[in-house]
Amino acid sequence: MDILVSHAITSAGEWNEVLLGHLLPRNVVEQILAIPIPMFAQQPDRAYWSGSQDGLFSVKSAFSLLQKQHVNPTQQEGHWKWIWKLQCLEKIKLFVWLLQRNRVLTNSVRFERHFATTPVCPRCEQEAETPLHLLRDCFHSRLIWESSTILPNTFFNLSFEEWLRRNVQDTSSNGALLHNWSTFFLSTIWVIWKGRNTFIFDNRTIPPHVLYHQASSLAADTRLALSTSVMAHTRSPRWVRWFPPNFPFLKLNTDGAMNHPSGSASAGGLIRDHGGRWRHGFATNIGQQSSYMAELWGCRTGLQLASELGITHLILEMDSLLAVQMIQARKAGEGLPSVLLLDIFHLIDSFTVCTIQHTLREGNSAADFMASLGHNLTQGTTFFPNPPDSIGSILHRDNMGTLFLRT
Repeated sequence: MDILVSHAITSAGEWNEVLLGHLLPRNVVEQILAIPIPMFAQQPDRAYWSGSQDGLFSVKSAFSLLQKQHVNPTQQEGHWKWIWKLQCLEKIKLFVWLLQRNRVLTNSVRFERHFATTPVCPRCEQEAETPLHLLRDCFHSRLIWESSTILPNTFFNLSFEEWLRRNVQDTSSNGALLHNWSTFFLSTIWVIWKGRNTFIFDNRTIPPHVLYHQASSLAADTRLALSTSVMAHTRSPRWVRWFPPNFPFLKLNTDGAMNHPSGSASAGGLIRDHGGRWRHGFATNIGQQSSYMAELWGCRTGLQLASELGITHLILEMDSLLAVQMIQARKAGEGLPSVLLLDIFHLIDSFTVCTIQHTLREGNSAADFMASLGHNLTQGTTFFPNPPDSIGSILHRDNMGTLFLRT
């Protein structure tokens, strides 16, 4: 059967779910229903990259596709996420990542790649220079570790992967150290690697006790730098609440939500007057989409609802700073978000006055409730002329001006 996309769109500008259900499997229909259709003037066709949820090509999305096709699940990026959370310098994080992937150019790795004539350790000349030998078992490295008085009992008995992972995640402290064990361990393997390279390329041997003190100093400096950085980025506590609009304005709060296990997105919102009274609300089950798209989807649906209710003075409030910035800047961009953004711009212009503002999530809890409610509904939008019973306590807190501490 020859069919155009336009044949699958109803006169109301919505996907014809019945027709699609006759032609395609249900999982494909649900993916199509999660693609926004322009509400107003026809927008030009664009190339769509299926490797990302916004339809835009990026090197990151292409790399992710290649990983899914060719990489063992245990070697995908999620397997290394713990590395990027380590409390150490960025260059040491990269070093640990290279170690985990067997990419550090020890003599054994160089020999396997035909870069060297022998895999033997250049320092002790006794065994193959594997990562474990280089960092722990070589006589020169062992002297550095044994200078510490708090080595774990199993330190020299573990396999390389277990040895590395267990020690970098050990945050225990000891009076002999001005830092935790993980920080000292990471600093020490870095200093051992640097000392080894000094021996190879500068033909100079750094004594083990000097390397030990270098590692201790680096660990102490790292600890101080990280604690100072945390203090510098600590936010001052602030109190947050929902504020009713001034008459004659009504306030529209919208939000998007993601169900991370399923990847399903939903959106929701509500309109209230200057007395905090419910005027109308909605919840939408979108399907497989990004959280950013869910935010925009909820915004568009809320604006459309406000317009159909004949509201002329409106305050649009969201807790997505990116969405607010894009709407305020009138930047539609490319890809799927542009479909929603262009509709949002058109709807905003239809009001006598429409103000867009950002709030923190504590001030947007009612919209968050409606967005989460969408996960439990059938795909599409459900409207609520009256508030759902379970949202009553949230509306009461908002009307009472209840403050929430944001730290």
